[in-house]
Formats: sequence, structure tokens, C-alpha cells
Amino acid sequence: MEYEKIDWSDASPEELALAYKKFRDTKRELENKAKVASQHMADIEAAMLAYMDDTGTDSFRTPVATISKTIKEDISVADWDIFLPWLYDQAKEREANGKNPLDLFSFFQKRVAVNEVRHFMEVNDGHVPPAVNVFPKYSVSVRSR
Repeated sequence: MEYEKIDWSDASPEELALAYKKFRDTKRELENKAKVASQHMADIEAAMLAYMDDTGTDSFRTPVATISKTIKEDISVADWDIFLPWLYDQAKEREANGKNPLDLFSFFQKRVAVNEVRHFMEVNDGHVPPAVNVFPKYSVSVRSR
């Protein structure tokens, strides 16, 4: 299925609303099907991992695919009140050893918290922190009657 652009410039407001609702409903239907497919795939993946565990292998081949066991790590901070002081101590230690303490920012993803920037802007007359871009984006809300 490919996207084909439709010219909506001559459509009435009612036609636009009806078309929007139709595509929204179709999208929801497809998202629900995708969720079910993902659940089935997770079950199958668990069965393949169990097979490899039972056979003591890290991979197996079939006529349709080669399946390999890989490791993916999910990492999260369990206690920010412990982690942040530790990171601060690491920064002080790096600085004392002549290294750049700012290198420790690599522990974080390169993005800012949207809510914090919004709050900053609210209390600073709409000013944005230095080197931060804010791109207002309008959207529409369509509610069924």
C-alpha cells in the first residue's frame, strides 16, 4: 500500500471531517492488528529462546530463516538521589585529574525535558534557554459527535 496524495482543497468541511474520521478509524484498526501481531511475535520469540536454552545453542537454522540469540540491555536509573551525587563526584574527580568533567554528560541522551523548557519559558517571559530551539506546531483536534 502506497501513499497517494489527495487534493483536499475543494472538499467541504463536512467531507474533510468524514474523511479524517475514516482514516483515523482505519489507523486505529491497523494499530490494534499490529499490537496483536507484536504479541504473537513475542510469544514465538519466547518459544525460540526456550528452544535454544533447551538445546544449549545460541542459534539455529531453518529453511526460512536463521535465528540467533542476542543480548539487549534495558538500562534505567533505580534511584536518582544516589545516581546524581555519584555522577557529581565523578565529575569532581575527573576535574581534579585534569580531565573534562563535562564528558560525563555522555551518560545522558541529547535532548532536553520539554516540560522544564516550558516552565522556564513561563517564568521568564517566554524567553528560551540559550541554544535551545522551540518550534510551535499547530494541529487539529477532531471529536466525534
